[in-house]
Amino acid sequence: MTITHTVVFRFNIESTDVQAVIKQFHNLKNVCVRQGREYIQSIESGVNISEEGLDRGFTYVFIVKFDNKSDLDYYVNDDIEHKNFKLAVDPVLIKGEHDNGALVFDFECIERK
Repeated sequence: MTITHTVVFRFNIESTDVQAVIKQFHNLKNVCVRQGREYIQSIESGVNISEEGLDRGFTYVFIVKFDNKSDLDYYVNDDIEHKNFKLAVDPVLIKGEHDNGALVFDFECIERK
C-alpha cells in the first residue's frame, strides 16, 4: 500500500527564499537515495485556494508518496537531504503560538474496489 506524507507550511510570503525552498522540496525526489535507489514515488504541491477560512494561516501543501512505511521512516529519520531541507525551510516559516509553522500528517492509503 502507498504511504502518503502530507506537509503543510505557513510560509512568510514576504521572504524572497520561498520559491527556492519550494524548488528544493521538489528536488528531494531526485536527491533522496536509499540503498542506491531513489525512493520517493512522487511529490505534488500547491498553494491553498480554500475560501472556508479554516486554514489557520497555512499557505502551502506538499504531498509526498512512498512505496512503504520503511521508506517514509528512512526519509523522516535518516535521510541527510531531508534534514538539510528542514534547515532551509525553517527561516521562511511563520511560527504559530502552538506550532513551528509546519503540520505533518502521514497515512496509508486505503484502496477501495
